[in-house]
Amino acid sequence: MREIKIPNEILERNIVHEAFHNASFFLKIRKYIDTTKDKGKSYFNDDNLQKIFNLACAYFDKYQKIPQKNEVEFLLTKIEKDEDKLMLVKSCLGFVFDLKDKLNPDLIDDETKQFIKKARAFEGFLKGQVEFEKGNYDRLAEIFQESAQVNFDKDLGVSVKDVDKVFGLMETITPDATISTGMKSLDRLLDGGFSKKTLISLASPPGIGKTLILGNFAIQAFLQGKKALVYSFEVSDARLLQRYFSNFLRQTKTQLLINNEKLKEVAKEYMSDKDGDVVLKVYPPNTICTHDLMAHINDLKMYNDWVPDIIIVDYLLIMNANDARLSVDDSYHNFKRVAEDLRSMAMELNVPVLTAVQINRDGMDDAGGSKAITTAKQISESRGIYDTVDFFATINQTARQKTKSELMLYVDKNRNGATGEKIYCEVDYNYMLLQERTPSAAEIKS
Repeated sequence: MREIKIPNEILERNIVHEAFHNASFFLKIRKYIDTTKDKGKSYFNDDNLQKIFNLACAYFDKYQKIPQKNEVEFLLTKIEKDEDKLMLVKSCLGFVFDLKDKLNPDLIDDETKQFIKKARAFEGFLKGQVEFEKGNYDRLAEIFQESAQVNFDKDLGVSVKDVDKVFGLMETITPDATISTGMKSLDRLLDGGFSKKTLISLASPPGIGKTLILGNFAIQAFLQGKKALVYSFEVSDARLLQRYFSNFLRQTKTQLLINNEKLKEVAKEYMSDKDGDVVLKVYPPNTICTHDLMAHINDLKMYNDWVPDIIIVDYLLIMNANDARLSVDDSYHNFKRVAEDLRSMAMELNVPVLTAVQINRDGMDDAGGSKAITTAKQISESRGIYDTVDFFATINQTARQKTKSELMLYVDKNRNGATGEKIYCEVDYNYMLLQERTPSAAEIKS
C-alpha cells in the first residue's frame, strides 16, 4: 500500500486543533509535546502553534480544563507584549478553533504518533551523539528505546457485563496457558504452573541448589514441548549441559564421559521425537543487562526462527541494570531496577521469567546448611527484588536434610495465592533430578 504523506502544515494545525477539542487526545500528547520548561524549543515548524499549545498546558495545570478561544486571546495579550508577535500568534487561532481542512480523528491519532516518534528519534540521535563522544556506550540502547516509546493506549478496560470477553480472559489463566513446575503442590500455588508475564524468584545460600532447581524447571518445560531459554552467568555451558543430559538419560556425569560415543547415539534417539527445546547461553558475570538479553532473543528469532516460551536467568544479583548510571553501592535501587527490567521483559515477551538471588549469612546454620526456614529478610543485597517479583520462594536445606538428599521450598510471597506453605523435595544428585515428596508427620507438625 502506498504511504499517504500529509503536509506538515496541515498535520500540525490538526494536532493542535484536536488537542483543544478532545481532552483525551490532549492528555495523551501533552507529555510528549509540551515545551513549557524548555524555553525556545518547538516541535512545530510554526513556533506560534507551540506557544498556543504550551499555553493550553499551563492553563490545564491550573484549572484542570482546556481553555476556550476567548480565554486564549486574553492570556496571549497578558503574555506577549510585542504587538507584531501578538498579531502573528493570534492569527493562528483560526486554525486552532475554526479549522476547515480537518482530518479524520483516527488518522490524526496515527499521524501524531509518527510525528512524535520522529521528533523524539531526532532528539535521541542528538543525545546519543553526546553519550557516544563521552564513551557512555551502555546508554545508547536505552536512549533510543526511550525515544521509541510513545503510547496512545486505546484500551478502555473490560466491563464485567462483557461476559464473552471476561471468560476469554479467564481462559488465559487456565492450566493450558501455564508451564508445569513438575511439582503438584507448587503448581497448585501457582494456579497451574508458571504463568506468562510474571517474574518468579528463588533464593538460597550458596551451594544449596539454585542452579539445580532452575535447571529442573527448564527440563520440565522441555518435556512439555515448550522452548526454554536459559541464561547462565556463573556455571559453564559444558557443566550445565552435562547436568541436563544426566537428567534426560538417567546417566551419571561419569557415565556420560566414559560412554561418550554410545550415549551420543542414545541421546539423538531420545531427542528425535521431542517437540520441546532448551537453548543455553552463557555470559560472564556482571556484564549483562536485559537490553543484551533482548538483543540475543531478537537474534534467535531472526536467524533461527526460535521464540522462547519461558526464560530462566541464573542469576539476578550478577546482572547489571539497563540504566548504567545506577551503582551496586546503592543496592536497593540498583537490584530493584534489575528486577523491574526482568519483569518488563516478561511482560513484553509474554512469557514467565525465572531467576534467583542469594541468601546472606543470616540464613546459614553453624553446621554448613541453611536455617530450617529462610525468608526475604535474609536476601543478600536488596529487599527491592522481593518488592518487585510476583512469586518468591526460598530453598532451604539444613545439614541434616543435606545428608538425606532433601530440601524444602518455602513460599514467602505469592501475588496470586497463598504464602507460608512448604514444599518438600528429594534430590537425586547422580542424575541432578528434583522431585516432590510427601512430608513426614513431624514435618507437617513443624
